[in-house]
Order: sequence, then structure tokens, then C-alpha cells
Amino acid sequence: MKTIEVTLPTIKDLELQEKMTKVSNITLSVLRTLTQNTKTFTSKAFSQLKSISVVSFKALKRISFRKNRNLGENISPVSSQGEYNENYNQTKKAKLRFPKVSKKSIKRIALLICALIVLGGLGSLVVNKTSTDSRIEIEGAKSAQELNKEFSFPLRTADNEVVSDFKYEILTVEKRDEIVVRGQKATAVKGRTFLVLNIKITNVYTEPIDIDTIDYVRLAVNGNEEEQMAADIHNDSVSVQPISTKYTRIGFPINDTDTDLTLRIGEINGEKESIKLDL
Repeated sequence: MKTIEVTLPTIKDLELQEKMTKVSNITLSVLRTLTQNTKTFTSKAFSQLKSISVVSFKALKRISFRKNRNLGENISPVSSQGEYNENYNQTKKAKLRFPKVSKKSIKRIALLICALIVLGGLGSLVVNKTSTDSRIEIEGAKSAQELNKEFSFPLRTADNEVVSDFKYEILTVEKRDEIVVRGQKATAVKGRTFLVLNIKITNVYTEPIDIDTIDYVRLAVNGNEEEQMAADIHNDSVSVQPISTKYTRIGFPINDTDTDLTLRIGEINGEKESIKLDL
């Protein structure tokens, strides 16, 4: 019977081979983690690094088993239990020598892992930086009209005594499907939209004032002057400090099909000026 001589690995060789396997597993694990924590703009770079890691792993594997790739090719099938035991005993006494992997190769793998970790950290910082902006985004206006209409209204005390006046200017009028109300985004339901007035209040008085901005504007739609709507969307009373200007908004929910829009500007019990809108 022909005896096939093989060599068994030494303990040192086995430990080195185990370290190589662990390094390769750590590399693949790091790649998976980095891929999950980064976004599209870093995926291409990590894909290339993964390919480099896999190629390195395969190259090391080929080096490790290069001298033993033909091992067992000439072993004939065992025909009996006795032959199996005999082969086993002979193999156990033999020595198998794996090619040694230089420390330089291990250092290269360690450097590759460090590079992956650094790139992953940089990618995470970029992703976090781009995702920290928590400001609310809304769609732009569907249509807009510039008015720049300024009105002057009296400031009255509780006894109806006029002490000064303030300026009430309507800057622009917009149609929007999305607006911000008290820090929250509001979206119009299908078939409806928001008519938004951008307003500037100027206080020329030497004391703070509180203005109910919705009291000075009414809206008529579809040419119906008999029915006038008050603004449902507003910031309640607007406080304006002495000798200062403040910007605010008021809004009307209207139908998409509403036409012939007319603003009526003036005090509740005073005369009103009509402004036709062309939106």
C-alpha cells in the first residue's frame, strides 16, 4: 500500500493562521458597519475599499495554501477500516508545514483596517453635519402678488382716546399649499389652499403696542361683497416695541376654485379700502 506523507502545522503556524482569519473577519465586519452608517455619497468609496480588502484576503489565503494546494490529490479511497486507521496513524506522526506569513503582511492588514475606521469616522461626521439642520422646509408659493400698500391707523387707549398712530403695510399676497403655524408645518387639504398676507407693522409711538392684525383685513371671494371673511391663520396679538418695526403674517383658507378675490382694509368700525387681487 502506498503511503502518502503529509505534514501537520506547528502550534505557532496555527496561531498565525488563526490571527489572519480573525483579521479578515474584523475587516469584513468593519466594512459592513461602515456601509450601514454612511449614505449614498460615501458608498462608492467604501465599495472600493471592500474590494481591496477582499482581494487582500484572497491573496493571503493563496499564499497560505500555495505549497499545499495539491494535498490529498493522490490519496486513494479507503477500502477498509484497517486502512483508514493505518493512514490516520501515519498522518498523525507526520508534520505539515504552512508557509510563514511575514509581519509586514499583518502590518499592512492592520493599516487597512485603521484607514477604513478613519474614513468611516469622517463619513459619519459629514452625515451627521448634514442631518443636524432641523429647520422646517415648506414648498414655495404657487403664485404671488406684490402690493406694498401702506395704511395708517390710530392708537387708542381704553377710553378711546387717540394717543398716536401706527403703520400697517401689506407687502405681498401669496397662494401656498404649505405654511408654518406656531412652529409646525400645515398642509392644505385637496381642493383647498392658503391665501397668505405678509405684513409690516411700524410703531412710531414711544410705548410698546399690541396689535390685532386680523381686525384690519377682510376678504371677499367670487365677487361676493356681502360676505367677508376674517383671517383664520394669525399670531394673535402682535407686540411691537417702541419706535420699531415687526413683520408678521395672516392667512385665509380658500378653495382652489375661488376667483375675483378682494381685500377690504380698514378699522372694524371705519371706512375700508378695496384692493383687487390678481393671483
